[in-house]
Amino acid sequence: MEVSTTTDRPQHTAQLQSLHLRSILAATDFSPASNRAVAEAISLARHYGAKLYVLNIVSSLGINLSGAGAMAVATEAAWRDMAQLEDDLSRSRLLQGIEVSFVVRRGCVHDVLEETVWHENIDLIVIGTKGRHGLERLFFGSIAEQVFRTSSSPVLIVGPRRSTEQHREPAASDRPVLLATDFGPASLEALPRAISLANQLGNRLTLLHVLSAVPNPWRSVGELHALHHHDPPIQM
Repeated sequence: MEVSTTTDRPQHTAQLQSLHLRSILAATDFSPASNRAVAEAISLARHYGAKLYVLNIVSSLGINLSGAGAMAVATEAAWRDMAQLEDDLSRSRLLQGIEVSFVVRRGCVHDVLEETVWHENIDLIVIGTKGRHGLERLFFGSIAEQVFRTSSSPVLIVGPRRSTEQHREPAASDRPVLLATDFGPASLEALPRAISLANQLGNRLTLLHVLSAVPNPWRSVGELHALHHHDPPIQM
């Protein structure tokens, strides 16, 4: 791997530390999208020898308006669904050799996630997305996107095309690791993790930057000038 730089500009170096995942949290609402996320979390937990937490959050949003007993009923139903999920995974023998905790908690999704990340020292959150689009996404938004933007822990979002039958070691895939970058601070933060992941899996790392055909109206003239005069890309 060669990193191209120029001598007349500041050089940015990232610390390439090995990616160690000791605790992984899979957030679930028992939907097919969540099942895909749990499947991915199981594969990662087995590969890294990490403890896996499967968490369902009974959101207080809306339920509290239904009366004092509504939260208790929703929590009881969540525990039944969680017990069914645990039973299904146990019968499939997918959890062999993995330390797993199944947890149901109540409250605001963001607050509960952050508390769990802090108390359990979570290294990675895995969450599924239903792939909403159009008006559905406009009105309902994406919980996965909200978690991604607000969590203090790295977040892996599993898309709707990920098959639940792919319960295999991540290293078994010959597909490259793709890092999408806009050359901003967040991309620089993600770069060493992507390099470490690709190295550990023995896969190729591909860096992708997409030039939009429509200028971003939120970029200032100075930002656009800096973007067009950015250092040459990393060559793998």
